[in-house]
Amino acid sequence: MTTAMRDVDLRVHLWATGTQSRAAEIAYEGRLRAGVERLTAALDQVRVAVADVREEARRIEVQNVALLES
Repeated sequence: MTTAMRDVDLRVHLWATGTQSRAAEIAYEGRLRAGVERLTAALDQVRVAVADVREEARRIEVQNVALLES
């Protein structure tokens, strides 16, 4: 993501900031960065939830084995 945004910036950095196209590009970049941050946060929450489910599944499996062996 960073590399792609750097490539875009290298191509448009000479655009005057007062032009509509540069203003639109800057606004889009802001929305894109915010979206990536939200996506990253959501993926981190998924990672934590999957780890919790994995641990709970392991705990239940241990209980099931104990029940079958008793």
